[in-house]
Amino acid sequence: MKSKLLFATATCLFATGFSLNARAGHRIGWHKLPTSEFAIGLTPQEAEKELPPMPGLNSPQDRADLTTLLQWQKERTSAQCERARGERDALHAEKFFGPKYHVLTAHELKVATPILHQAFLLTAHFVFEAKNDFKRPRPYISHNNVEPCVGKSRSFSYPSGHTTVSRVMALVLSDIDPAHGAQYLERADQVARDRILAGVHYPTDIRAGKKLADLIFAQLSKNARFEQDVEKIKAEWR
Repeated sequence: MKSKLLFATATCLFATGFSLNARAGHRIGWHKLPTSEFAIGLTPQEAEKELPPMPGLNSPQDRADLTTLLQWQKERTSAQCERARGERDALHAEKFFGPKYHVLTAHELKVATPILHQAFLLTAHFVFEAKNDFKRPRPYISHNNVEPCVGKSRSFSYPSGHTTVSRVMALVLSDIDPAHGAQYLERADQVARDRILAGVHYPTDIRAGKKLADLIFAQLSKNARFEQDVEKIKAEWR
């Protein structure tokens, strides 16, 4: 049987131009991005079947999510909120792994940006499809005691796109530079946690985003073009 190949036509889910209206449930103003150069043998619908069940509103898990989110809201600092605001635009790898965060040098960021951007384009398609299928409202829409400290998004909540994108990028970087893999993944985890403390995602959104990222990368690592690009970047890395 031939493998299914998906060429992702990505949509910018995370910059200010993208929206899904979580209250009304309709699309309102996408800005489409170019198709990714990478193809994988997985469809968004197949990936969604592997995600944990989305908690229903006011279910025990939803209430546990809310308790955690409100505790983080109570304890967060202005510095943490400022960092979360700086991470809002997931389109650019610099916002997650740039020199500002002492993760990549300017040179490393330059040579890695093309492959990270292609990984973003692929991942964005999966995230968009999942958000639109699950249609979980953002915490501040369902619970009026949630007060975000970053700009509100009109997209749906499950899974967390920032979590998915940052983790896929971290896994790509770990493939290029295994010696610093733990550092890349920890930075991605920080981005994910910042979405909870900022009041725009539930913990279960984060867990689903990580699972989705792992599914995507497991397939991406089988792509011959991707592996060729990784080897080329390794030669230019240091």
